[in-house]
Amino acid sequence: MVLLLAVGILGGGLYYLKGRVGGGEENLTPPSVQTGMATGVTGTSAVLIATLDLGGYGSAEVSFKWREAGGNWNYVEPWLRVYSGGSRRYTLTGLTPGKTYEFQALLRFDGKVVEGNVRSFTTPLPTTGFSMTGTIRGVYFPRMSFSASLTPEGKVRLYVVSGETTLAPENWEWRAENEDGPVTPFLPGQEALSPGGSVLLDLRSQVQAGSVGRGDRIRIRHLPSGFSYPGVTIS
Repeated sequence: MVLLLAVGILGGGLYYLKGRVGGGEENLTPPSVQTGMATGVTGTSAVLIATLDLGGYGSAEVSFKWREAGGNWNYVEPWLRVYSGGSRRYTLTGLTPGKTYEFQALLRFDGKVVEGNVRSFTTPLPTTGFSMTGTIRGVYFPRMSFSASLTPEGKVRLYVVSGETTLAPENWEWRAENEDGPVTPFLPGQEALSPGGSVLLDLRSQVQAGSVGRGDRIRIRHLPSGFSYPGVTIS
């Protein structure tokens, strides 16, 4: 048996002729294709890779099919004619972030199509644009309970009934409130308070105006920590 193989150029294209002598035929090794891992995956695109072996053939056509996992297949057109083995790449665009896609490399020759293995990739979701790390530190505020009373002079004395001794100077804010809402601005103070001690709040103008009196409350806030204590009713 003798194999006749003619190679020529016709109309700008390369062609191959196979023949047989003595009643026998020489079969060429068929091409094969493998699907490579997708690379360069972003939220909207990915690069598909096919690895080809043309076997005994001088040319073949390569393409891909792809889909969102579980969906219908889409085919890349047109097919690319190749004249040697190796890797071929195709950039797939228009994808949706956070989705999983499947794809397969395809190789066509002599009217036949062979398929590579199915691979998949997942497009990443968009990030927030920044990352943040930090250490959360405990915020100290003194444990205290208070009482308040109205003096004959129209001032309000705030007593520390129980709790911890604070370090001087401490920053405090005091506010008188009634059922209609705040009636005085915050009054700053830097007194160091301790159980059994007290601080005198000069609210005479509010008392004389009738906006603060017995039954109203004093709101207390510890400035270094920002912690607010429950309102203390003026007796």
